[in-house]
Amino acid sequence: MSSEYLNLEEDTYSDSAYQEYKQGDDLVEWIKTHKTQEYVHLDSKNLNNDQVKVIVNELKANKQWKYVNLSDNKILGGTSGQYLADALMVNEGLETLDLSKTSLLDEGLQLISRSLKMNTKTHLSELTLVGNGITDVGCQYISEMLMENIALHNLYLDNNLIGDAGLTSLAVAVKINNTNSNPGLSHVSIKNNKISDNSVNIIIDLFENSRLDQLILDGNEISAEGIKRLRLVFADKLYAENLISLSRNPPEAGGVQGGGYALGLKG
Repeated sequence: MSSEYLNLEEDTYSDSAYQEYKQGDDLVEWIKTHKTQEYVHLDSKNLNNDQVKVIVNELKANKQWKYVNLSDNKILGGTSGQYLADALMVNEGLETLDLSKTSLLDEGLQLISRSLKMNTKTHLSELTLVGNGITDVGCQYISEMLMENIALHNLYLDNNLIGDAGLTSLAVAVKINNTNSNPGLSHVSIKNNKISDNSVNIIIDLFENSRLDQLILDGNEISAEGIKRLRLVFADKLYAENLISLSRNPPEAGGVQGGGYALGLKG
């Protein structure tokens, strides 16, 4: 972990170099003293639109902030979503962005997806969008972005409202994304959504015809019969039930090898 790691959770560090931003603090002054940090955690800070504007204005030019966590702030509807999109359109330093539970919804996702599609100098490789009410419509926006953006490697879409149509559009985009000379998207997690047995053939085709290293589908609406169909293609043994993870390089204690894949199902 970098020596410049900045964690703003209470009581994590007693060193005065790690100063948590707290409600009532002057955010502009706080940012001035933390411009060269790599890891910035502003999660669960009850940020408002004006504060988001200050943060994203810094993001437009700051190349030192590599990891920014804005999760668990109900901030990205309307104006704040546009502020962030404007920053992502020009940012060249950020590598990891966590926007979990920020009330993004499909409308906000459209804005940031457009920016990540158009910013050819982005270095953002990991994007977390857990728990944002994203539907198949929002998944289409992500898909359109992935057809152009080859910087993103890890995408987390857990705990949303994505169904079979969303997965279908994502699968098309991933295969196009993976045909480029650069690595492209390698890890997708879509746990706890609304994907059903109707997507089993899509899942099979996606994993067989892309360079995805891992596709995690735990907690969707795929039945035991659907799991059986996946097992026939990707593994020769079911060692547990209900949760689905496909991996080309499973952990040592993980899935069962089968034809170069592993299908992990955990109870």
